[in-house]
Amino acid sequence: MSFRELRNFTEIMRSLGYPRLISVENFRTPNFQLVADVLYWMIKRYDPAIHVTEEIDTEDDRVEFLCSAAQAMAAKAKIKLNTKRLYAADGRAVKELLKIAQELYSASRVQAEKEEADGEEPTTMPSQLKNIKGARALATEITEGGARLFDLLGKERQVRHERAKALKFLDAIAGNLDSTAEHEYVEKSIQELVSAMKENIENMQKECKALEVNEQDLDEKIKRKQGELERQEKTLRRLQTVRPAFMDEYEKLEMDLQRHYESYLERFRNLDYLEHELDQYNKAEKEKLDENERERMRIQAKIREEELAALRGKGVDDRKFVDGAGGGFHDRPHQPEGNGVVDRVSMHRRVEGQVRTAGAMEDESDMSANSDPGSESGSIASDDEGLSSGSETGSVIEDESEDSGSIMSNSGDEGSEF
Repeated sequence: MSFRELRNFTEIMRSLGYPRLISVENFRTPNFQLVADVLYWMIKRYDPAIHVTEEIDTEDDRVEFLCSAAQAMAAKAKIKLNTKRLYAADGRAVKELLKIAQELYSASRVQAEKEEADGEEPTTMPSQLKNIKGARALATEITEGGARLFDLLGKERQVRHERAKALKFLDAIAGNLDSTAEHEYVEKSIQELVSAMKENIENMQKECKALEVNEQDLDEKIKRKQGELERQEKTLRRLQTVRPAFMDEYEKLEMDLQRHYESYLERFRNLDYLEHELDQYNKAEKEKLDENERERMRIQAKIREEELAALRGKGVDDRKFVDGAGGGFHDRPHQPEGNGVVDRVSMHRRVEGQVRTAGAMEDESDMSANSDPGSESGSIASDDEGLSSGSETGSVIEDESEDSGSIMSNSGDEGSEF
């Protein structure tokens, strides 16, 4: 709530002639008595005929007072009030009170302007409100009478015959007052109605007696059920005070379960961690084996190229060969040209033997590197690589043997030509 609204409210209440002095500080804290007094005064100022309770001692009385005031203003002045804000009785309530105060202030201003313009004594606001109330009541009665008349006209076809019969009967009685037939008929009808009413009364009395009997039966059942309920409650209280025999064992088993569960969680976490570490180790070993395999293939390819170059006479002299034990080149005695092919074949076999020795040494080094626990996959991979290298070496030897055979056949042809 702003200071401006508080100031406007105090000024409007002063101009309306509120008997008490209202300050801006009155609404800093909740003050329900002041709010109720201001609201009651403004409602009576708006229409003295509005009935609103004045009791605000208890919480229910306050709620009833605010609800009745809000309903009255909504019905009379079409002003919607927020009862929650009014019940707060602080600056938020001033917003709701300001709605009524502004309405009253605008009405007083209009009335003052009329007095100044016409110079006539204006009619008071309460009298005008009474006329409005009477007009509204009259409009309601007219509406209800029209609805009732419409319903009766809708039943005209049904009651027309009965009305004609009743008029005929009345005309007969009025035309012949000395005759007793009509009087006897009326008496007979009245007696029938009386007898029917007596029968209804007797039936109602019988039903009342039956209801009394049922009431007694129900009272007895209620008493019996209440007794059973009391006994069951006593039994329940007695059972609640008794400790079960198996409760100690249950608590012990519950503690054991908690301990085993904690142990299970710890082992499960350790197992998961070790599996993760094993996967990382296997991955590293696999990468290492792949790297060794690529290095071995590169060395084999290099040796193969050197061998092929040696066989073709491009890089190494035919009179030199590589020792199987890893020694250097040695000179051999000069041989005739016809035995050159044989020397190349023998040298090729010696080189192949050196390649096999180097491959076996590499396989042994791989097996020794993978001999740690948990590295079965590495050893299996090294065995497979040794087999593959052996097969590749065999294929190379066969290919080179075929090349050597072709070279020897060519040398034989040349010797025959010579």
